[in-house]
Amino acid sequence: MIYITGDKHGNYNDVVTFCKRHNTTKEDVMIVLGDHGCLYYSDSDNRTKHLLQKLENLPITFVMIRGNHDRRPFASDNGRELRYFLNPSFTGWFCVDKAYPSILFTLEYGWYWFTGRHTFIIGGAHSFDAPYRCYMRDMGYKNYRWFPNEQLSSSEMKDALDVFHLLRLKKYSETPFYIMSHTAPMKYVPDDAKKPVYDERFSSDFSMEKWMDELEITVSDNGAGMTQEMIRSVMAGKARNNGEDRYSTGIAVGNVIDRLELYYKQKGLLTIESDGLGLGTSVHITLPVEVEGTSE
Repeated sequence: MIYITGDKHGNYNDVVTFCKRHNTTKEDVMIVLGDHGCLYYSDSDNRTKHLLQKLENLPITFVMIRGNHDRRPFASDNGRELRYFLNPSFTGWFCVDKAYPSILFTLEYGWYWFTGRHTFIIGGAHSFDAPYRCYMRDMGYKNYRWFPNEQLSSSEMKDALDVFHLLRLKKYSETPFYIMSHTAPMKYVPDDAKKPVYDERFSSDFSMEKWMDELEITVSDNGAGMTQEMIRSVMAGKARNNGEDRYSTGIAVGNVIDRLELYYKQKGLLTIESDGLGLGTSVHITLPVEVEGTSE
């Protein structure tokens, strides 16, 4: 059986009760959707060791997705290892400590499989209370922590999209799937959390949440390629076919751009990339996510 919880922040008393009430075994899996608390303190900290041992002793297997208040599992001072699990309940790559084999930390992003359903995992999130946490720590309250690499970097987000689309389009295109993460698209972030931060060390960086608000479609080829001048001409609808080079006039691209701007009330939703002649071309279309039941 698969169970899901989250925001435990190191307090698993209710999970202890749950395991007793439902007579769980190590064959059962509890997915914790971020802020699990197992990696809040250093690996050498007794609080970390005590919590991990407590969870290891429970009759259940834990799958930990990283939240903004969790250290990255590879940032370890005791040598966790990367292992691939293939069993009836779940399949995928996990970071595992040999001393706690029933506590599995997911990668920062990637495809997993849980009892018949493909699932894309995304770790990390934005801490809107980061200035307060650092202020309290500066005042001597050492229990307040903030991790600068809490969110995926821009390169990680780009790679995550590539990983998502690669298998989604080529392998899982006909099957339903889940996305599990500690954060959510920007449209669901509470207004109170969007207030500007007045601290020179921080900014209201919702890059991950904005990234999750969008769907990017990329069409690429390995053909003739384009120069930057050609791209600018096509985007402006000014390219001309000389009967020999067979490049587009840009009219169709202009129509697509106009339709995207008319429908979504945004500019810059279509871009073209090429490394030059003979190196192929990629066209990117970014669509704001519209969720059923919302007015946005």
